[in-house]
Amino acid sequence: LNGCSNTSTFPFQGGRKMTWHNVMKSSKLKPGKKKMKTVKGKMVMVGRQGTALFATEALCRHMRWPLAWGAKVENDCVRCPLHQSTYNLDDGSVVEWSPFPFIPAYGKLVGAMSKKKDLRIYQVRDHEGMIQVNFSPPETVDATS
Repeated sequence: LNGCSNTSTFPFQGGRKMTWHNVMKSSKLKPGKKKMKTVKGKMVMVGRQGTALFATEALCRHMRWPLAWGAKVENDCVRCPLHQSTYNLDDGSVVEWSPFPFIPAYGKLVGAMSKKKDLRIYQVRDHEGMIQVNFSPPETVDATS
């Protein structure tokens, strides 16, 4: 990066280009913290657990609550504070869909208000003092070839 651009492009597998977008200075995201930022028109949540970074879409897929506002991150999962929907940070898969409140009939009603959807997970890295995300899905490799 030359200091003037907010994006950088590098070759990737199969000649495909990956574009990385600056989110924020790495020094501004302390361990155990998460931030909601807008990058290229997309709301993103970035966080740091120990030395590891993660990046997801910013809003819970259940009722669109901002995950940076109180979500718990533990055991490689993020749990929304509003209705406790929980997602795996590795692939975004739903671990638990809207189990709260614990009154069974009401909890089922709240969970039924929207279709169960996985959380989008973005590639993230720390590059030259900047946290960057890539919105392209990772390329899959066919194990049979």
